[in-house]
Amino acid sequence: MELNPREPVRSSTEVDFRRWSFGATAGVFTLSGLVGALFGPLLVPFSHHFHVSLSSAGESLSVYFFGAVLGVVPGWQGLRKSSGRRVLTSALITLALGLLLSSFATSWWWFLAGVGLIGLAFGVLDISLNSLLSRSAPVGRTKRLSIGNAGYGLGSVLAPLILILVHPNNFGGVFVGLGIVALTFAVGLRGLHAPAQGDDPLQVEAKSRVDRRRIMWTFTFAFAVYVCLETSASGWMAAQVEGWHYSTTVGSWVTAGFWTGMTISRASGTWLHRRFGTAPLLLGCLVGALGDIGLSAVRPLALVTYPILGIFLGSVFPMGIIWYTELSPHDADGIGSLMLATMVGGTLGPALVSASVSRISVQVVPALLALYGVTALALFWSARRFREPAHV
Repeated sequence: MELNPREPVRSSTEVDFRRWSFGATAGVFTLSGLVGALFGPLLVPFSHHFHVSLSSAGESLSVYFFGAVLGVVPGWQGLRKSSGRRVLTSALITLALGLLLSSFATSWWWFLAGVGLIGLAFGVLDISLNSLLSRSAPVGRTKRLSIGNAGYGLGSVLAPLILILVHPNNFGGVFVGLGIVALTFAVGLRGLHAPAQGDDPLQVEAKSRVDRRRIMWTFTFAFAVYVCLETSASGWMAAQVEGWHYSTTVGSWVTAGFWTGMTISRASGTWLHRRFGTAPLLLGCLVGALGDIGLSAVRPLALVTYPILGIFLGSVFPMGIIWYTELSPHDADGIGSLMLATMVGGTLGPALVSASVSRISVQVVPALLALYGVTALALFWSARRFREPAHV
């Protein structure tokens, strides 16, 4: 019996979501976005609760991101040597422990230790979730990536709403509740079939392709710069708006609008992908984002353009992963490199903006966002020179 040359080759390590496991996976995306979005609004309550200065409270963000960068390594190696379900479950248990430790900490240093565990768990989850989705069956992969990443945006929208409902000073109770949710999702992953990558023959074949290294480095730099853009925009748009003497509430609503736009865009990813295709959709979104960023430098327009920016940027991340898997199929290690690049970009991008704002003013933000956007567009555009392999 001959193998149909048009039929995609199934990897022995292909990920399969059974029963309720994909719902739990999407829930973990939402939880990750929610937890990550809590720290910024809680800096003042942290400083009051632990009797530290606001600048010292800002150390919690640094500890969180440092833990997240460290978490990439055990996440990457864990997927190679163990099942995806075990890696995610371990990360969720670590997340729950970090949340509980932070909630009941009586000293600032114990609190930071808990935050470090939260960041570590986030790093493992960040690299694992998208890596596992990229290893799922080609049929429906775009939908799974779009819905999963839409969940992250939804969590970022829910975070400020939850704080409004329970009051920021009650953050300890919020952390306990989220820890319980993390453990619940760990139980919901029982239907996830995700074998260890190990020495998958298709991964070995992927590494042997002539263009593989050039494709990987092109996308690695493109993802790093793109995440510089996304994290800098979401982190600094409120400060820019408030610099024009709008209230903090207005800045919060603009940020919430940005994440709502991201969520809508990613939830529509399957339809948009069918309508436009992978590369045209990604590149078109970046072109639209650049035009939008230019308008965000105008005071009255920024209140509208930043939420619209979320719509433009929403499809870039999942479509970037899809594009990479089309050019370099079954390359789980390459996907791991992309996820590591996102952690680096998410750390360096806002740091450069912060340094520039301190030297110039907060109104420099749109210019830096445009710089990131142009660079990301150029890098992704250069990927058009690569061609999909004839047989995957």
